[in-house]
Amino acid sequence: MELPDRATGEAVSQIASLLAHTYERRRRVWRVEAVNEEVDNPGPESLHVNEVDA
Repeated sequence: MELPDRATGEAVSQIASLLAHTYERRRRVWRVEAVNEEVDNPGPESLHVNEVDA
């Protein structure tokens, strides 16, 4: 991409960098939220072989 001057190029570069960092942080938050959701709402507990009635 051709930019009109050096200052504009640097600004665009900084904005792109900030967006990339923000996206990565948000992805980490999504993963933590997913884990917390799983911990808060566990699936049905499977019975151990010895606990199953025959």
